[in-house]
Amino acid sequence: MVEIVSKTQRKVNASMLTKPNANMQAYMQTNTQPATQTSTQTSSQPATQTSTQPVAQPISQPFTAYATQSNMQPATQPTTQTSTQTSMQPATQPIAHTNIARTSDIAKTSNFAWLVAVGCFIMNATGLAGVMESGGVFLGEVAKDVGDVTMFITCYFVTTIIAMPIVGQVLQKYNTRVVLTVAFLFTAGAFGASGFYTEVWMWYINGIIFGFFGSFVFVVPVPIMILNWFKKRTGLVMGIVMCGSGIGGIVLSRVYAVLISSLGWRFAYLIAGGILLVLTLPFTMFVFSMHPKTIGKKAYGAGEDITPKVVDGIPENEAVPGVSGVSKTGPGVPLKRALTSAPFVMMFLICGLVAFYGTVLTILAKFGQSINLPLDLAANLISVALAGNMISKIALGWLNDKIGINKTILIQFVMIFAGLLMIALLQDSYALLLVGAFLFGAQATLYSIATPLLVRRYFGEKDFTRIFTWARVGTGVLGAIGSTIVFVVFSTFGSYTPVFFIGIGVIVVIFICFVVAELTRKHLSWED
Repeated sequence: MVEIVSKTQRKVNASMLTKPNANMQAYMQTNTQPATQTSTQTSSQPATQTSTQPVAQPISQPFTAYATQSNMQPATQPTTQTSTQTSMQPATQPIAHTNIARTSDIAKTSNFAWLVAVGCFIMNATGLAGVMESGGVFLGEVAKDVGDVTMFITCYFVTTIIAMPIVGQVLQKYNTRVVLTVAFLFTAGAFGASGFYTEVWMWYINGIIFGFFGSFVFVVPVPIMILNWFKKRTGLVMGIVMCGSGIGGIVLSRVYAVLISSLGWRFAYLIAGGILLVLTLPFTMFVFSMHPKTIGKKAYGAGEDITPKVVDGIPENEAVPGVSGVSKTGPGVPLKRALTSAPFVMMFLICGLVAFYGTVLTILAKFGQSINLPLDLAANLISVALAGNMISKIALGWLNDKIGINKTILIQFVMIFAGLLMIALLQDSYALLLVGAFLFGAQATLYSIATPLLVRRYFGEKDFTRIFTWARVGTGVLGAIGSTIVFVVFSTFGSYTPVFFIGIGVIVVIFICFVVAELTRKHLSWED
């Protein structure tokens, strides 16, 4: 009987260690019967030889021995401790130790996500802002020596249309660090090499280089990396990172101006290109990865409870299903099926229509002068709009995490609509013009924050990178004609005011596209 009870002890111990909570109660219920019953079922010896002491006491001894890491006592040795007191210790101690270790590992690996965010902030500052936006400081001096080279911008937009589908495939297939390093070397290298250019057509070549290689670093990889590396506080982090372009534009334009005035535009180009490379290459070479799993890391918030948050009856973006799945990315809509869906067509149109506001932003100073404002006051309209741009990115990104993307986008629509209406109708009040310019600055959040969040929400993670880059093609197609529309309108009416009314019509169309996408997204079929 002792041998049989000992075997029973070992089975119970093993069962309780693997499923402590489920088995503890069963153990207490089944092993507190008198020993006379057990011996009758398991032994052929007379019942008079069995003990009348409950088996729960001797059987609990191995649990006490396990908790104290001592050798097991014989099954017949009595104990004064109850089974309830002793058996709870081994079931909780090893499991708690495992959870602490697991939490520590998650914390160590997820902290790497913040280094990725810092790199994304810097690449935003040195990429589109450093090359295309702040680079405009050079064009006035270049025009004096070489000629007007602004047509390179058209070459840039046309090339992005061709490059975007390629970008999605390459980023998803090849090593992120190699791809981004090579692309940034070509982009910043061409920017710095402009100091050697002597012919207008050479800047057109730059436009092609910026359009192709710049597509890998300007607008595509940053939102993808933030969405993959942050499963918590996604909107807030996205907003802060996207401020890098605004801050970079302000700082680098001043730096470029000082270099040009001190060294001349040719040598200033060389120094500027070197600055961009020194700031960015450490991150592209040693930090960036399109997805944390490819380098054995965890996304920030991935180890926490990410049960889908439901706002207005719709699962929100910060809890995309399948994030912790077995596949490298997660479930979603396959590329071919996505490209023919109504939500994708709507996102294509939204990306293109939002690009129109970039052109509107550039004419604010000219608009101010056209209504007889002094140059410094007219320039303040752009400065205030850029301030609204940066503040709204952070504020609306934070709101996205708190109230969901649906309500946040509605707030963006109202801000843009009100801002354009104030600029168009309240031109007699400079203070109200500044308020309108500030509200209009929120338009940048539609392009930099809302569109990537919506694409991931509609189509999941399966082919997110390629779907997102295909949607960005709309930016090149429709964005390239924005300047033409403004030129035609001003030439026809002799005023920029109709441009703002067109902008109001554009935000209404964007809102309609958003509504259609929301109504049709339920028909999308996801796959693992």
